[in-house]
Amino acid sequence: MFNEALCDEAYQLRQRAMFANGPDTFEISTDEKLEPFFVFPIDGFKFMYSSEVQNSGDDYKQVFETIVEQCGDESLDMVTDLLKFTYTHENLAEGLQNGCEVIIYNIPFYYALRASLVEDYDDLLTSLRGLE
Repeated sequence: MFNEALCDEAYQLRQRAMFANGPDTFEISTDEKLEPFFVFPIDGFKFMYSSEVQNSGDDYKQVFETIVEQCGDESLDMVTDLLKFTYTHENLAEGLQNGCEVIIYNIPFYYALRASLVEDYDDLLTSLRGLE
């Protein structure tokens, strides 16, 4: 459903995009094989977010299953349309500050730093700005 709703943005968006959260809503995984990264996509990327979504994997799975269970398969078109109109492409900083899950796509490439290697994020940003 997610891919179908947002197919105008990118083919198979869910599999081809990066899903990120700002620091206030980021949840560290209990899986020791996973760790957080700071991600910096280069110019040319696109983004979108919904002010209602902090974790689309968890949030949508339960909602989709409940709707289909109660309303049947004919409800899928309605849900797809609702999804399509809840995402915005405006003001990335606002989306991150409000704790929204941000979908980053059409990424030519990006830089990523292990969060464990960064002592102070503000100092990191100041250092990166000095490289411009």
